[in-house]
Amino acid sequence: MICLARSKMMSARLLSQVSLFSFVTAASLITVQHASASSYQQVYEVVFNEALQPEVSGEQADAEIQQELAVYEAGQLPAYKVTSGQFTKKVREKLATRSEQTLNDEADYYGRLDKLVHSNGICMAGTWQITESGKNGEGQPYTGMFAKDAKSLFIGRLSVALSDTKQGEHQAFGMAGKIFGTNDPTQSVTTESFFVADVLTGALRDSVFVAPMTNKPKIGFRFSVLSLGLKIGPIFSKADKDAGMRPINGIAQMGLAADAKPVSPKYMMLSPMKPENYQMNPGIDFRQEFALTPQETAKNITRDFAIYVSETATKPEDNGWQHIGYIKADKTAVSYGCDRQLHFAHPKVS
Repeated sequence: MICLARSKMMSARLLSQVSLFSFVTAASLITVQHASASSYQQVYEVVFNEALQPEVSGEQADAEIQQELAVYEAGQLPAYKVTSGQFTKKVREKLATRSEQTLNDEADYYGRLDKLVHSNGICMAGTWQITESGKNGEGQPYTGMFAKDAKSLFIGRLSVALSDTKQGEHQAFGMAGKIFGTNDPTQSVTTESFFVADVLTGALRDSVFVAPMTNKPKIGFRFSVLSLGLKIGPIFSKADKDAGMRPINGIAQMGLAADAKPVSPKYMMLSPMKPENYQMNPGIDFRQEFALTPQETAKNITRDFAIYVSETATKPEDNGWQHIGYIKADKTAVSYGCDRQLHFAHPKVS
């Protein structure tokens, strides 16, 4: 059974009206309350134990949040609908105003965050582990959290763009990761986030475990999402000179002295690793497929991703990828905190 974090504490104690303004990330509307220097334990509690009470603003928003909480509380998978029609002129104006600021926003979570594109997801917690020495074209070893033997606590979110959550549909998988740079769960830190994706417009996939994701993903073409792309694509391109790529050099800077020179790969790929004895299950929701079962947890089975880096390769099928380590997640959950509060800062192309 998929792990759905409970929301009783929040639904019983919804706050009275609070002032709200929209804060839009590349795929999110975010409220003003947030936390930017957090410990792993704090973020973990928000995602897996529903420790943060949601913000509300007015009767309509209050009712909407209560409806959402009821889905998680009932142990159901939410089915957020994402359509081109939702991106009205007003929403696009907010997106244009706030998208540049969010590229420098280091918040780890908010009281309320409506993910506009990647609304349906599943979160994971575990470790980021670098087991091999990766080097650039000049033979220099990578630094920071790309260096051999680097290990850190990690929280991530695997999601699909739009509403296609079941295998066999056109799915646009994406993953956001938060590296804490420490193995102390109580230490408050400024985290480093990354973003990788499969094919931005979606591809027919039989399993989430056959969808390697890179930080410069393929765009693809899908006529049914052309209208949405025409609405929001220019906004993202204006905010960042290369909106189709998310840099990873911040990972190479983690833990370095101020005067140290970081050495970072340009590209990264995360390749999901099929669980032992995995069997295809056509039509299954990807969140059910990826979730750890109680039986797997009891056997210390994890959900793993192989980490690859490169100076030149951008597509999964390209030559030039170096395997340097793993992400190992020993906890998964679909929760309100995962879908509506967790935030990942967007690194900007410099």
